[in-house]
Amino acid sequence: MFGRSKSWVSGGRSSTVHSLDRLKYMYHILVKNPTVTDLNRNLLVETIRSITEILLWGDQNDSSVFDFFLEKNMFDFFLKILRQKSGRYVCGQLLQTLNMLFENIHHETSLYYLLSNNHVNSIIVHKFDFSDEEIMGYYICFLKTLSVKLNNHTVHFFYNEHTNDFALYTEAIKFFNHPEHMVRIAVRNITLNIYKVSFNNQPMLHYIRDKTAVPYFSNLVWFIGIHVIELDKCVQTDEEHKNRGNLSNFVSQHLDHLNYLNDILIINCEFLNDVLTDHLLNRLLLPLYVYSLVTQDEPGDRPRISRQVALYLLSQVFLTIHYPPLVNLLADVILNGDLLMFSSKLEHDMQQSSVNNSDLIACSVLTKDGGQVQRFLAVDIYQMSLVEPDSKRLGWGVVKFAGLLQDMQVTGVEDDSRALNITIHKPASTPHSKPFPILQATFIFSDHIRCIIAKQRLAKGRIQARRMKMQRISALLDLPVQPSTEIMGFGHSTLSTVSASSIPKGFAVAQCINQHSASPASSPSPPSSGSSSGSTGVCDSLTTSLTSTPSTLQSPSVRSGRKGRRRVFSLSEADSHGGHWV
Repeated sequence: MFGRSKSWVSGGRSSTVHSLDRLKYMYHILVKNPTVTDLNRNLLVETIRSITEILLWGDQNDSSVFDFFLEKNMFDFFLKILRQKSGRYVCGQLLQTLNMLFENIHHETSLYYLLSNNHVNSIIVHKFDFSDEEIMGYYICFLKTLSVKLNNHTVHFFYNEHTNDFALYTEAIKFFNHPEHMVRIAVRNITLNIYKVSFNNQPMLHYIRDKTAVPYFSNLVWFIGIHVIELDKCVQTDEEHKNRGNLSNFVSQHLDHLNYLNDILIINCEFLNDVLTDHLLNRLLLPLYVYSLVTQDEPGDRPRISRQVALYLLSQVFLTIHYPPLVNLLADVILNGDLLMFSSKLEHDMQQSSVNNSDLIACSVLTKDGGQVQRFLAVDIYQMSLVEPDSKRLGWGVVKFAGLLQDMQVTGVEDDSRALNITIHKPASTPHSKPFPILQATFIFSDHIRCIIAKQRLAKGRIQARRMKMQRISALLDLPVQPSTEIMGFGHSTLSTVSASSIPKGFAVAQCINQHSASPASSPSPPSSGSSSGSTGVCDSLTTSLTSTPSTLQSPSVRSGRKGRRRVFSLSEADSHGGHWV
């Protein structure tokens, strides 16, 4: 799949083949053949190869070659050929040619020429037929070659601060769990190259942390957990030692995972290390490895592995990972931790504390004054809230804004399928008072799917909130009313089960609803990859519960625009139910 083709970049060719005049001749061939057909596809492939040879020659000998290439916008011809669905042969040869071109370019000026006009990013996001193994191999090699060329100067050609887009990274991590082992290795190398460059680039680092770190690390940890359970099954079923080859392969892959995690941690990027450490401890090492050491007899759906395998894997963690905060925390839990934290009774008590739930959806809030902040949107029965994770208390968050759904207006943004315009007015004190907006902002979501989900929840919540208000008015006036048995998916019976004695005032518990079968890291399904194309079969939301005061739960009269109220969404507690950030 990753086999290298015969070298067609030869140093012994005639100088007449490598010249500006020859490049002009190749340009005229492209102009005369705008459409790919069975008759001219071989000619076009050879033309692209010849152009690449001339560019590599010009990189060393004649800069006017790149001037002409840029002047005629010849890269645009490559894109037009790709967009014609010209078949695997032409696409494969074009990707191979581009890979060879970028791999052999040495002068930065020549590289800047090739990366200008955003054509390379257009090729990266092109929808290739990845079911074709050869196309997949050429494509991932192309991405890897580009990642090697990343530095503090070239990174600006790939990461766009204005559109907040980083195609090279987001497209690469989609293949983190590809069935082909070499593809997975290439993706790890790409991400490591990007993380090393982002260490000195704060905007790009914030993009990786805010947009992709949580879903990517969630999926990565989930994938490692699945692999660990398969390793344990191989050990348990190999009573006659016939599967030593498979077992050796499982162990080798697990060590590759640990080395990759260690490579990320030793880059010493604090933002990434905090997220990765949290996911490793709360989604893999504690719930799967350490919990398997505590008990094997208690019934429950939590996945376990044998004690022998758990001890071996933990020993490999301590031998391979050299990030002190993670290693020290893990050792402290094993040696000094309270084992009750792993008991099923505590899980049962946590489930009993669940009250009304609402999904959290990550978004960027762009206000009229130009400010932009990262928040999580939550929709309750009567209100919508904007939550910010608490920087001082892991798993807790602060409600930065709360507004009544009945006073809300939501509309789509015409030129952006990922954005919504949301306006919330202050409740009118008199029938004649003019509406006064307390929130007027544009909400930008990770993709159009989450945008649609948010719009539906807000629209439905507005209808339900107004309906409940009318029902209460009807009941007050002794008018006949047919009560709604369920509002926003939450039964009324839960309203009377609130118990906030163990939670500080103004806080609320977060908990994910267990909808699927259990997963290796106490997550029933792989978390969603945020980027862009969504993974299938995933648990896509974390649910929260408002427990400020009983009176708040019994009445819809919550003050709009109130700040400073707190809400907790504990990753460690929600893990046993498969919850994670959207």
